[in-house]
Amino acid sequence: MRRILVRFAVLPAVCCLSTLFAQSAPVPEDRATLFAFDSFLRHIDQSQKQVMSRPTAPAAAREHFQDAYDLDSATLDKLTTAAASYAPAVAALDAEAAAIVRAAKEKYRASGASRGAAVPPPPPQLAELQERKEALIRQTLDSIENAIGPAQLRYVVYRLRFHISVRPAGAETSVR
Repeated sequence: MRRILVRFAVLPAVCCLSTLFAQSAPVPEDRATLFAFDSFLRHIDQSQKQVMSRPTAPAAAREHFQDAYDLDSATLDKLTTAAASYAPAVAALDAEAAAIVRAAKEKYRASGASRGAAVPPPPPQLAELQERKEALIRQTLDSIENAIGPAQLRYVVYRLRFHISVRPAGAETSVR
C-alpha cells in the first residue's frame, strides 16, 4: 500500500517539475532575479579565484556549488566560464559608479550645506550605469542560456531562488 502511495505521490511531482523546466517560458528578468544572478556570478568568480590561490582544495569548492545548487559538472564549468568574463566587466561599471558617487559627495560637502539639509537627488549618470549593468546581466544570462540550454537555465534560476530564499533552521538545502 505504501509503495502505491509513493508512486502516485512522487511520480506526478517529478513529472510536473520536469514539465516546468522543459517548457519554453523565458527566464524571469525582474530586478530580483537579475540581482540574484549578479551576486551568484560574482560568488562563483570569487570562489574560483580563491581556489586558484589555494590549489589544495579545488574539489571542495566545486562540491559546494554542485551540492548547494544541484548542478552537474558541465553546467558548473559553463557557469564558471561565464562568471569569469562577467566579473571584470561589472567591476568596471561598479568602479565608474563609485567615482560618480564620490564626486557627488564631494560636491555636496563642498557646498557647505548645513546639517540636516535636504540631500540632492542621485546623479542621473547612476541610472544610466544601472541600465548598462542590467543589460550586461541579461547579456550574460543569454550567453549562459545558449551554453546550457533554456531548460537548464530555468532550473539554475529555480535552484538559485531556492538557495537564497528564507528557510527555517534545519530545512533541507538540496532536492537530492
